[in-house]
This record gives sequence, C-alpha cells and structure tokens, in this order.
Amino acid sequence: MSNYVANKIICKKEFYKKYLLDLNPFGDEIPDGYVKTHPYITFNKLYNVESLNEYGEKYGTYVYYGFGQ
Repeated sequence: MSNYVANKIICKKEFYKKYLLDLNPFGDEIPDGYVKTHPYITFNKLYNVESLNEYGEKYGTYVYYGFGQ
C-alpha cells in the first residue's frame, strides 16, 4: 500500500518560494483557458526549465499538472 496526498506539500516556506512556486508555469506557450491569476506548484525550477515543452525536449517525457492544478 502506498501513501498519496493530492495538492499537499510539506516544506519550509523558503523552499516553496524558491523551487516550487511558479507564476509562469507554461512559459510562452499559454494554453486555452489558462488564467494567469493563480500560481502553480511546478517542478520547472527544480529541473531548470521554463515550460512543459522544454522539459519534454530535455527529458523525453511530459509532466501533467491536470486541469486546474
């Protein structure tokens, strides 16, 4: 049995702001229906990429954040 917690991260505020908080998660590729009023929690800063497409080009797979995540 594994543990799964959706949309919850336990970490220090400094770590959250430095590595996870992303105000521009899609780079220049803004998807339909995207409203830039809510920040996202992404792994872009951890992997030193600007967008999902750049991540896909570098690592050969994509991260799916889901609708409204």
